[in-house]
Amino acid sequence: MRRALVLLLGALVVGAVALAVWPTPTPPPPPRDAPPAPAPVAASVAPAPRSAPKPPAVAGAPDTRPAPPRRPADPVLAAIATGDGPRAAVLDVTAMRDTRLAKMLVACLNQHDRGQLDRFRDEMGWDPIQSVDRVAGGDSVVVLEGRFAGVRWEKLREGLVAERRGATTLYRGEGGEQFASLGDGLVVVGRDAEALEAAIARIEGRAPAEPVEVGTGDIWGRGTASDLLEPLSLPPEVRMPLASMLDAAELTMGYEARFADDAVRVALRIDAPGDEASLVTDALGAALSTLRGRAAEAADSASMAKLLEGLRVETVEGGVGLDLAIGAETLAEVLGPCAQDVR
Repeated sequence: MRRALVLLLGALVVGAVALAVWPTPTPPPPPRDAPPAPAPVAASVAPAPRSAPKPPAVAGAPDTRPAPPRRPADPVLAAIATGDGPRAAVLDVTAMRDTRLAKMLVACLNQHDRGQLDRFRDEMGWDPIQSVDRVAGGDSVVVLEGRFAGVRWEKLREGLVAERRGATTLYRGEGGEQFASLGDGLVVVGRDAEALEAAIARIEGRAPAEPVEVGTGDIWGRGTASDLLEPLSLPPEVRMPLASMLDAAELTMGYEARFADDAVRVALRIDAPGDEASLVTDALGAALSTLRGRAAEAADSASMAKLLEGLRVETVEGGVGLDLAIGAETLAEVLGPCAQDVR
């Protein structure tokens, strides 16, 4: 259960960064009769395609050339505005990275992932915590906004092949990785090549972007209501019926988190009409009671039980509300030795 909480809370701070840089599943090998793939060369750069010559201007003649694309006011939101799924999340890293809570989460994540963050700093010249200012994710893309001048992205994976297109460089790997750096301020990671190209087109104003419902808080986002269950250590006989109920009703949720140095406060709202809201409140309350009971029975879970006692679920106007306030000392107890000496 402690590991589940580390992953849940860590996702609030650097989960999207991890999604952008951790290994992805390797696709199956090509059939034998397929032509051999070219040997990858680290950071090999393909020449930018030549643009067609512009027609000469004629004095007095109207300009019939198409207007250049208008870039969106917020390229990060444009990138995740796919309209192809309910999930979207934005993390304002600048608002939380210097808090004690965030430092504890980073220390434990770094220990859990065996120094992966240190490897990024040493081999790539990239500090994901200090150089990333904002992270956003949707169903098919993750976007990092920050200060990335001098980062050696080709060191992220062995065998990455780079293709330069003006200020944009696309990187593709043997394991199916697809990401692009756009100048020194944006990195976009796509679920596949199509998703990556579509996100770049939206950022550059060459394709329309669906409106994104902007939230508040240091972290805000939306998702399906059943997403709430994924990080919880619920037994299958409790989790599966609850997930089926939430999915069958096609319920969605919105959430936000606000960080201070001594606490983080999380508020989540599940959109549900009156009768369904009561059913969901009762079902989630029963699930939380199961979690509290498991924590109380475990010899080393006193701090976890204390944390779960602070989680409240109730029916509110328009749906179901869950609220949780986590103090720094309680979080340090739950996370364990990796967080004890962080100040």
